[in-house]
Amino acid sequence: MRIDVEGATKRYRETLALDNVSLSFSTGHIYGLFGRNGAGKSTLLKSISNRIGLDRGKIAIENRLVKDSPDDFGKICHVGEENLFPSSSRVREIFRLFSAETGADEKDMATLADAFALDTKSKWEKLSTGYRTIFKDILALSSPAAFILLDEPILGLDANHRELLYEEILKRATEDKCFVISTHIIEEVSHLVDEIAIIHHGRIIVKGPLEEELKDVRLVSGSEDAVRKAIESAKVVSARKFGKIFKYTVKGPIDPVDGTTVETLDLQKYFVELTR
Repeated sequence: MRIDVEGATKRYRETLALDNVSLSFSTGHIYGLFGRNGAGKSTLLKSISNRIGLDRGKIAIENRLVKDSPDDFGKICHVGEENLFPSSSRVREIFRLFSAETGADEKDMATLADAFALDTKSKWEKLSTGYRTIFKDILALSSPAAFILLDEPILGLDANHRELLYEEILKRATEDKCFVISTHIIEEVSHLVDEIAIIHHGRIIVKGPLEEELKDVRLVSGSEDAVRKAIESAKVVSARKFGKIFKYTVKGPIDPVDGTTVETLDLQKYFVELTR
């Protein structure tokens, strides 16, 4: 199953939040949706889950427009920073309501709550930031939806809870599920994802398999003449100067020469150079 986003454009007054965005999400994959604060990540996910409308473009599941297909709403579970629940309700009451509306397994939610040490007798309004995130993560993990959209799912979580969340995502990432993890904290989740999309100022600047996107990405340093000679056949991602030393991040074939050093980049460092 697949969600297709085609030409998605959304403006908030003077801000172009989404600028002709096109990409797809398919079951059987874990996607990393990466971008700096305000890049358009949340707007994109809200558009996919039909919480906000687009100015232009369309979003479809298997060629059916999501906004025109109520039967497809249940195929998408989106949790983000918004509180969509009665603040005075207890966690277990919201679990029960969520189960009734979506078909989520209450026993699974209870098991996850125990694992995360979430007190289900607590009222939503009394939860700390971290436990509000955990509560929403539990809803997403237990959802029977095919597409699970997680917007900043580690906000306020301590190291142990983050590791537990990652374990649960990997455990539940079956061929009929798609997880989309949207975050600006890349280093910790890079081991989970097999596909990435990087959004910058409302535009998708990178999309594809993680391994393929990191292939042949290098940081080449040295004198200006030496570096430029070494990278003649490569695509320049970014260029910086430190005194007499030039540092070019490139993607593609390079031909190292005397006076240059070459380093490989991990996903986070590559992201920083792309969005600097």
